[in-house]
Amino acid sequence: MIRTTGCVVLPLPRRDGRCSEPLRDPSFPIAVRMLERHPGYAQAAQACPDLADPHTGAPLMPASCNVVLVHGGLSNGLADFGGSLIGGRLPLLAPGGGINIFRYEHDTWLPVEDNVAELVGQVQTKLAGAALLLIGFSRGGIVATRAAARLREIGAVAGDAGPPGPSALRGVRVMTFGSPHRGFGTADIVNRMPRLGYCLQFLVSSALAALPFATRASIFLRSLWRLSQLPPGIANLSPANPEFEQFIRSPAGRWVGRRLHAFGGAPREPRRLPAWCRALLARPVPGIGDGAVSLRSATAYGVGRREVRGCGHQEYFTRAEVRLAIAGHIRQLAAAVGRAFSASPAACRAAS
Repeated sequence: MIRTTGCVVLPLPRRDGRCSEPLRDPSFPIAVRMLERHPGYAQAAQACPDLADPHTGAPLMPASCNVVLVHGGLSNGLADFGGSLIGGRLPLLAPGGGINIFRYEHDTWLPVEDNVAELVGQVQTKLAGAALLLIGFSRGGIVATRAAARLREIGAVAGDAGPPGPSALRGVRVMTFGSPHRGFGTADIVNRMPRLGYCLQFLVSSALAALPFATRASIFLRSLWRLSQLPPGIANLSPANPEFEQFIRSPAGRWVGRRLHAFGGAPREPRRLPAWCRALLARPVPGIGDGAVSLRSATAYGVGRREVRGCGHQEYFTRAEVRLAIAGHIRQLAAAVGRAFSASPAACRAAS
């Protein structure tokens, strides 16, 4: 039986009725370390520390707004945000002026509820007392929305659970980009062939490309041996999981919806290809256009639901309208507590 709460996606049961046992992505710790050591990401890693790192303590300077970037599945914060928001030629976000930027590095094979619990704990421990903007990409948007709901549920948001304490968050907003608010079809497709679908992604992962072949082969073979089912953190996102609609309609979901701005991509279709080829490209396969998450799922609910025309799944943060929207949200949160935020107009307009 599926047990649901107001703010956490719980694992679907296995077909034999037993609950899925958590699996850990074997590439996760290696990918994070490799990217942090990569010369091209050193500046981004320093400007945007990992919130879950035990060495990341409370911000050194008081902040009016803390921004937390939550990456997508089978990835990490530097890969998803390092070339556009916190790194690259014209990064949009930088610490200073009462603004702190963090990334939440997490294992996306673990159940969503595990990621949510860790993120909520980190926010309470390290970021209390300021406004909070959660920016979630792909699967990270589900983690971000559920974390916001959980923070409100435990009374950590000022004005929503009695008199605000000195450590209560002064406000919470959520922005999601290509997030499967109604689930995504890949979870169903790969469920029929989990070993092939997800182990091959390790083989071609850019994070592992710099490792010796023996190391890559070891990770690949170990994954084949361990994966007899879809990882819980991916299986959670199946459209068959009734929790998605339950959350959207729940009081927690409606509360988050009033603070949620959801963006979905609508990539250009290659008109020169035959219709059957276009249909294949539109299938929910990660990395091909925005088929990984449908526009309907990405913009399922929220106070602001926007289609980013011509935008593939990995292109959101190079778009001027997206960058301007992010800067605008931070500016509004900062102004609400008496601070100012300004992003370079060139950084907002230009693609990284």
